[in-house]
Amino acid sequence: MRVAKINLRVLGEFDDNLASVLARDLSVISGGNLSQRETCQWGKTEEGYPLLTFRDFQGNVIAKYPGAPSPWSEAVEHLPDEPGKDPFIVLYGAGLGSFVRHVCEQLNDKRVYVWEPNLNRYTRRTCRSKLDHAVELPNLRWFLGQTPEEFLRCFLEEEGENLQELPVYWRPWIHPGLESWGQKEMAAFHPVWVRFYQGLF
Repeated sequence: MRVAKINLRVLGEFDDNLASVLARDLSVISGGNLSQRETCQWGKTEEGYPLLTFRDFQGNVIAKYPGAPSPWSEAVEHLPDEPGKDPFIVLYGAGLGSFVRHVCEQLNDKRVYVWEPNLNRYTRRTCRSKLDHAVELPNLRWFLGQTPEEFLRCFLEEEGENLQELPVYWRPWIHPGLESWGQKEMAAFHPVWVRFYQGLF
């Protein structure tokens, strides 16, 4: 809880909105109370890095950060060799932040949007990992705790005409470690995107 409060205070100095969103339900931080009967556990990877694992009510792993023994190897292995021609990148899920930082630094000519619809998962990570990357990268934008409709509506305000260049089957990248569960959660996104896409024309 002490680390989480420090993180929230640091965020508040740079981004009041981001800090207030994360502080809405402090029981997530203090007691680990997650939605949909999920549980989370902090541990270490085989290389000694912090490991955050989320499980569903049956005990199945639904998300793991990092998705590799090292967060740095995770970042290198998952960064595409040929990023899209779009001036922006949308990443579904934030993980522990290493992958987000790597993408922002390697592709610093692109705007990087992080859409994390499950606010409890992101809030829980404030207990252990530093959030300074969330405020010091100029090309990084956050969408936390938003539905697909809310995300796309806000995204339109940021990117406008650039969205019209995307194909109808476009989807955000799924954060490493979230692939299996992310595919299920993204199923709610695609129909919304199709309706949104059709409304652009």
